[in-house]
Amino acid sequence: MLTTDHTRLLALFAAQQSYLTTYTTLTTLGLKINLRNESPKLVSSMKAFMDPYFKEDDPSEVLAEFDLDFVHSDEIVVQAAWMIETHGVTMTVNRSSSSTLNVLLLDETTYMMFEPVEGIVYLVDRAVDKIQVAYGSRTRWPVRQLNGVVLEIMTRYLEGLGYCNYHAGAYATERGVVIVCGKGGSGKTTLLSAMVKEGAQLIANERCFIKADEDGIYAAGFPSEIFVGMGSTRQFPDLLRFARNPTTLLGPQRRYRPKVVAKFEPKDYGKLGDKFGMQPREFCAALQGPPPVVGGKVVGIVTPAINYKIEVSHLEPMDEAEQLKLMQKNTLSLGRDKHFQYWLDLGFSYAIPGAEALSKIPGAKLHYRTKDAKFRGMSNAIDAVFDTLEAQTKE
Repeated sequence: MLTTDHTRLLALFAAQQSYLTTYTTLTTLGLKINLRNESPKLVSSMKAFMDPYFKEDDPSEVLAEFDLDFVHSDEIVVQAAWMIETHGVTMTVNRSSSSTLNVLLLDETTYMMFEPVEGIVYLVDRAVDKIQVAYGSRTRWPVRQLNGVVLEIMTRYLEGLGYCNYHAGAYATERGVVIVCGKGGSGKTTLLSAMVKEGAQLIANERCFIKADEDGIYAAGFPSEIFVGMGSTRQFPDLLRFARNPTTLLGPQRRYRPKVVAKFEPKDYGKLGDKFGMQPREFCAALQGPPPVVGGKVVGIVTPAINYKIEVSHLEPMDEAEQLKLMQKNTLSLGRDKHFQYWLDLGFSYAIPGAEALSKIPGAKLHYRTKDAKFRGMSNAIDAVFDTLEAQTKE
């Protein structure tokens, strides 16, 4: 019976092929994704989010290639729901902290995943590296679902190359790449904002892939929204217009309450927990900085910390033991990320966290002065950080 249902599901996907008139090839760091869908607008939104991490003309040698079809079909969604109801669930997979997928194994190389709340169907054929996705009429923000598939492929691929996933940001200058690592609320986005405004190129804000080998340590960015706290607009007035009206931004605003924010004056925004999400290129453009880049060779690590007692922001070297503990705590690989679990089985191996190598490069702690409500950071941050890092030597 399952074989017959599988055949019908394939037939329904095949019937949608004539509607897939938009063909796009996305490449990055040797990964190639051949995307077909029915909406040029959907691709435009996706490219805005993925830029600059996926390009159509990346010159890298192709190391892995996937075909990805993305279609709108309530009939496919209903068929998938019926198959799950009839045959049961082989297993469940947590796609994120709030989304569970029901999995049904169809044969040795093919499996179907169904997300009942959003009405999303994923049909994955490992034998030919093909992923077919169908979304229904009740699916909210289809472009986010498409982005999620592309990002999961990217995650698994990079880890297969030896990159380890970290809760960290990174920026690039002519003097090299610096990783910014620390717990939530420590000031990572504040530091990255200051760096971009001074002319650094953003690589990542919250999630970064890092690989250590005999040639050095490399960081690769990960396309993700940058959530800017309302209080940051006091230090960066360029962001104030978005705090007042985030509807001009590309992505849906999931952490912003318009009616609540409207009751506050800008000088009191620091009292709010609301954040508005920006795409990487939007963020850099708003701060009048250069566009983001994919990655580069790492020369050091900085961990920021807000300090209410000091009078002047300052940097101090970080010893090897502190650095090792910091990077171990912020490793997201091996399924430790509760917000972005691995949910596609694509045959790649997990990366082994390389915190030991990261503990041996120059590192610094940045203590932020916060006594003055109008300023939280330091001037000439790029030179101050690199001067501190370059003054260090570690065995």
